[in-house]
Amino acid sequence: FDVVFSCYGPLSVHTIARRAKRFRIADRWIADFRDEASVPFSWQRSWLKRYIRLIRKNADVISAVGEGMLWIMRLDAFGRSLPNGFDLEDAELATPVAVDRTMLTLSYCGQMYAGHSDLTPVFAAVRALADAGACDVERIRFHYAGRQGRLFTEQAAAYGLADRVTDHGMLPRTASLGLQQASDVLIMATWNTEERRGIITGKLMEYMMADKPVLCCVSGCVPNSEARQLVDATRLGAGYEETSAQADMPAFQAYLQGLYRARFLGDASPYTPDREAIAAFDYQKIAAQLADWMENV
Repeated sequence: FDVVFSCYGPLSVHTIARRAKRFRIADRWIADFRDEASVPFSWQRSWLKRYIRLIRKNADVISAVGEGMLWIMRLDAFGRSLPNGFDLEDAELATPVAVDRTMLTLSYCGQMYAGHSDLTPVFAAVRALADAGACDVERIRFHYAGRQGRLFTEQAAAYGLADRVTDHGMLPRTASLGLQQASDVLIMATWNTEERRGIITGKLMEYMMADKPVLCCVSGCVPNSEARQLVDATRLGAGYEETSAQADMPAFQAYLQGLYRARFLGDASPYTPDREAIAAFDYQKIAAQLADWMENV
């Protein structure tokens, strides 16, 4: 074969691909990471370091979903970014989900991780705007789709907004896409820490496909997260990072107020996405990048 392409995980895929190149079953090897390589037990860490060292030594191309993941594995000097993306054909699979069109609908679809997925900046911004008379909470509705509805509602309750939450529970992906399309605003959460950097959830890519403004919340002690940078670069919405809370919250509130005024008062929407930048995450474009590596490595 000309190329063997292996995508982690499990750990064995790269081991097999390395042997395929070593025994000349394939001429070139592209080693990809959609997740950070890890082992379940601390006594295996030395083996993991050797595993990554062998990949670095033998692979012709090493790729990962982002620079942060490459950095965590100490592959940033060798690796290339091959992001996740979206497939526009998926939008055609969406099934309609009814929401109250008299409300400004803010939705979060997907997993919430306790201790990491912190949506309180959104609830805090809504509460602050309401207390200042800049919005009416009776015209705002939060929707959640996933398994952690209790956690979502608890975070809303901390700001007196629990009664504004609709918990859909676990929805099929087609219905999740439908809820995204029916919403006015989409919420996402990620984190950026010394242990885990560069986490860009797949939901952000789905949100790009929905073509709706995104409120991006990033917890953790490391600034300048890739998720926040991506939202800013594509003008997809507004970002908030725990490390720059004081600087970010006023702009976060202003963006949310602008969406509220656009919805109910006819003001110009602050949502002005860079559609060319977003189009770079279409899977056709990403596949073309990978094909170029396969042809020209």
